[in-house]
Amino acid sequence: MWQVQRARGRVVVIGTDPASGREVFAVDSGQQVAISDGLRSVDAPWGTVADAITLAQAEAWLAAAYAQHVAKMQQRAASVAALDGQSFDTATGELGHAIHGILAAGSGPLDADERAAVDRLGPVVLQLGLAWGHPERTEKFLRRLADDERQRVLQRAIEVAAKPQRAFAFAALMPRAGRVAFTRAMFQRSATAVHDEGFAAGLRAVGPEQVAEATAGIELDTATLQRLQRAFTPQQFEQLNKARRLAPRTWLEDFAAVVREHGGPSESIHVLDVDDNLAGVPSPRAASSWSVVGGPGPGVAAPLAADGDAMDHVLTLDLRELPSLASRYPGARAISWFTPSTAPDQYEDARIIAVGDDATPPPDGRPLHVFTVAVPSAVFTGGDALPVQATRRLLWQRAGWCLGGPIGVQAEVDLDDFLMQLLDRIGLGFGDGAVYVAGSGRALFQAG
Repeated sequence: MWQVQRARGRVVVIGTDPASGREVFAVDSGQQVAISDGLRSVDAPWGTVADAITLAQAEAWLAAAYAQHVAKMQQRAASVAALDGQSFDTATGELGHAIHGILAAGSGPLDADERAAVDRLGPVVLQLGLAWGHPERTEKFLRRLADDERQRVLQRAIEVAAKPQRAFAFAALMPRAGRVAFTRAMFQRSATAVHDEGFAAGLRAVGPEQVAEATAGIELDTATLQRLQRAFTPQQFEQLNKARRLAPRTWLEDFAAVVREHGGPSESIHVLDVDDNLAGVPSPRAASSWSVVGGPGPGVAAPLAADGDAMDHVLTLDLRELPSLASRYPGARAISWFTPSTAPDQYEDARIIAVGDDATPPPDGRPLHVFTVAVPSAVFTGGDALPVQATRRLLWQRAGWCLGGPIGVQAEVDLDDFLMQLLDRIGLGFGDGAVYVAGSGRALFQAG
């Protein structure tokens, strides 16, 4: 019925019901025909011609539809009567679907069944609506509640829900006077928010000033700070930090923080970066460094490609800046990576060569900055803890790294032969992809 009404279809009067005196009419959208008497509605079978419907036929269809509606309403009432405040995890399957149908229907004040559902289940009604994947229907339901009741339902949901971020998504519907307490409850349970699921939308609805007030006295971990930074504009994030009286941390300080927050085994890797991505972090690069991207490379003979031509120099790493890598190349001052072509699909035949101290240093190229940092070992083994996720995001914001392991490579790779992973910020035309480089220099390009 709603489809043909939205299409503003042609209305055909079929006749008047002699028992009720109500006019029976059809609405024809050109594709679908619906029949109504103002109280009852039903979609006619496909292919029905509106002008050919008789009053008797229309009455029969309406009566059958109404009988089905009565049966559903009885089932609806029975479902509500069976509610006992059971937990979100057990109120699933047919029962959860029935409850969601109750919450999604209707408009205006709650009817008796909806009132009973709210009274019996409390915040679980909100959880069930969200679990069935129709937040717009849940929003419609929440808007039907008075402000004080909506505040109670949302506040209780965020305190007890298995995934409070799903309730936090509706922060815009929380009366403004209750938003600070609502937001504080979310941050007190932020460890449960492994996935966003509305967390960012809630933050934007609350705004940086009230988020700052709500998080006063709460120590925010790196993963949470990253989420705040992604949710807000740079100006809003700066406003939040000022309101919390926090000095902004550098990405290098973030690496140290995630290791502390994780508390588990860690290992050292070498993070690679370029001039325009340092974001104010002082570089340890010495003026005598050989680490460069591009340019002709050091004074050594380039390896030959299959066609006999000399390969192109991609980058050189000064092993004095990567002491944990130097043991793989005894006596070498640097290693240089060459490829037959800088086209991404040509990296598979690339080569790594060791460069002796007697070679001339690279005369040109963009400076490559090498930082030795510690990271949780779980970063490379599939861990899902929030500090591990935060570390992966930190790495993905740099130009690349040596040692450790690959991240996000969807192909079989030899982890024992891993040398480095390079990202688009290194300026080699990867787009948003990445390149995994083995110890031999053979590389695997993966589009983002």
